[in-house]
Amino acid sequence: MNENKVDPCAASGTFFAIPTVSPQDVRSPGNGSFPDPISRRHFIALTSALAGSVAFRVEGAVIRNAAWAGEVGVTTSSFFRHMIKDGTDRYFDLYELPKVMRDELGMKVIDLNTGTLDTRDPAKLDRFRKALDDAGCVATNLKVNATRLGVKILDLPIDGPDRATRVNSLDGYREWILAAHRVGVRWVRPYFSERKPDLGILSDSLMQLADFADPLSMTIVLENGGWVQSDPDAIPRLVAATRGRIAATPDIGAWEKGAREPGLKNAFPHAVSCDFKVGKLGRNGAHTAYDIRRCFELGWQAGFRGPWWHRAHGRKHHGIIPRTQIDSRRVEDVDARGNCGGVRGKVA
Repeated sequence: MNENKVDPCAASGTFFAIPTVSPQDVRSPGNGSFPDPISRRHFIALTSALAGSVAFRVEGAVIRNAAWAGEVGVTTSSFFRHMIKDGTDRYFDLYELPKVMRDELGMKVIDLNTGTLDTRDPAKLDRFRKALDDAGCVATNLKVNATRLGVKILDLPIDGPDRATRVNSLDGYREWILAAHRVGVRWVRPYFSERKPDLGILSDSLMQLADFADPLSMTIVLENGGWVQSDPDAIPRLVAATRGRIAATPDIGAWEKGAREPGLKNAFPHAVSCDFKVGKLGRNGAHTAYDIRRCFELGWQAGFRGPWWHRAHGRKHHGIIPRTQIDSRRVEDVDARGNCGGVRGKVA
């Protein structure tokens, strides 16, 4: 029988046990544990070693990190153009990003995606991990995206009818999970297709990814992208279908009309992180596009405390950095009673 261990990242009151597994191929980040690209034979051996060792989480348990409660970070999609030299007034690369976060934004938590963490090379991943450590920063999420600035960069459908395509796509996701693990990421988000799929097929694929992620103390998380934007019941339905083994990372702004409030109400109880974007503000600082204060309240009432990811857009570094600072301060004002619903309880 495997000896159980408690997830060290779990918040107080939400512990769950996973078995201690030690197949030769599962190692800590930074020790050259996998090739790039990883071979199919390697995946088959690794998956087989893990498949018999995975314990299911307690249904409905949300594995949050108490140390990141109240933290506000930035989604690195905010800096796409700055990181690929696309018509911006300043360029910084992946390895400079943690220092920018620390020195210019005063932030330490970073939300990555496959457009900004565009490598699975062990040496490059180790270099980035060192940059994170040196700056006192941590990468918590990796969002696997199909596109970057409208250009398709990945094709990893895990919800289609063709089994061979799904198998290849799941292998691709496993590569990204291992890359994320190497730089210390806790949560990995797959992308959804635009059309609603067969939920049985999708749930089975998500379970296979959870099988792979669990022994690495990582969690697969769902966002309201693609077809989920118009279906406020999708996230809790998929969480239930996977027996509580996945979590959510809702995007406050990415809902279709009429789906935002019910979607957030349903997603926040399962949330480990959340994206927001501050749009145009009217008189008295009111958010004109939708009631963003109400959105933060829904998270607070569901017990969600962060981390929160700010999304900003623009080509000018001297504009995007101050705007990110200002927008984040607006939602960082602390209310100890937590009765106003910001990232720490209040929206300014």
